[in-house]
Amino acid sequence: MIPSNAGPIMWINVALPEWATMLAVLWTATLDVVDNSLYPNLFADYLQRFIGISFATRILLQFLLIASCALLNVAGIDQVGSSGVLLMVFSVLPFLLLFLCEAPRMTSSHWGDTPTTVDWRAFLPLISWNFSGFDNAGHVVEEVSVPGKTLVKALVMLLILSQMVYAMPVLAGVSAAHGGDEGDYSEWTDGYWVPVAGMIGGTWLEVAMVLGGAVSAFGFTVCALCTTSRAFQGMCTLGCFTASINKTFGALHPTRRTPVNAIVLNAIVTFALTVTMNFEMLVSVEQVLYALRLIMVLCSVVVLRVKHPSLHRPYKIPGGIAGLVAMISAPILWACIVVVGSVTADQDSFDSISTILIVTALVAYLSTRVHQTPFDGKIVSLTLPEMRRLNLASMPCHFV
Repeated sequence: MIPSNAGPIMWINVALPEWATMLAVLWTATLDVVDNSLYPNLFADYLQRFIGISFATRILLQFLLIASCALLNVAGIDQVGSSGVLLMVFSVLPFLLLFLCEAPRMTSSHWGDTPTTVDWRAFLPLISWNFSGFDNAGHVVEEVSVPGKTLVKALVMLLILSQMVYAMPVLAGVSAAHGGDEGDYSEWTDGYWVPVAGMIGGTWLEVAMVLGGAVSAFGFTVCALCTTSRAFQGMCTLGCFTASINKTFGALHPTRRTPVNAIVLNAIVTFALTVTMNFEMLVSVEQVLYALRLIMVLCSVVVLRVKHPSLHRPYKIPGGIAGLVAMISAPILWACIVVVGSVTADQDSFDSISTILIVTALVAYLSTRVHQTPFDGKIVSLTLPEMRRLNLASMPCHFV
């Protein structure tokens, strides 16, 4: 049983050495704030495409976006969940309208186009980012009723909806704003859905797309701050930092039960990265750290299967160790491709990512040499009567 908002970090903690846990903590903390910073950048890019805004106005709007998202998170996870559903509807609506407007005249003649040039080193981390982050659900497991069933249902619905939301507008967009016989899709960059909407539906749909993009960025920022702040709070409960840091940022509000200090720190760092790094750089850095952590998490799953074969696993991968290794080989291979592609994209990417990896590796190794006290969290065996006596029988769990 691993009832922790630390999420997959707790898997690493109970399976791998302490230096690996600390390295995963540092990678997670870094990729979380980097990922958070992507959405305010998208928000500003959509506005820039439509009306054009000055640099000062861009920063002000990004600050207001992050501040309002932080306040909503401080209010409580119920408010975040309720607003998230509403924001999702408003975010998807412009893309649905785009598809419906193009449907009567839609042609498939360009659906199979191959662009004349593809920047694979930028494309691979971007496509990986679009379909990553599902494991963030583990960072709110302590606040979900019956997570073993609830999270699985939510993830299945998310997989179906995400495929539909990606495919439908892309098919319509390529039909209306294709690259011609030359296959020139160089204009298809972040924020390009705004002019595509104008081509298909005119000004009203263009405005709707800008509003939808803004609402979408707001919704993603709200949810990202929610999960990543709790991830940081979970790291503090593991005892990953100094006692004062663990106490300050591992604390919850006495009535709202939200990690207020972690949320505020998260928002400040997110804003700093938002105004200092561009979208493409943020994606590359985030995906390298995410891919490396994913490899570590999947390796910990194998270790736990070997060390603790009798753990309750309601969604156990069949086939024994061989079946498990075969199942995780594909994502590990993909993660390696993303890492190599991102690091070699350009000199700036190489310098930034290499610096982060070297610094985090040194800090992880040296801190665990000094920090002799084991991190909190371990796998224990209890009988049902013992669990009831300790009031653990109804606690949420991670199964690995």
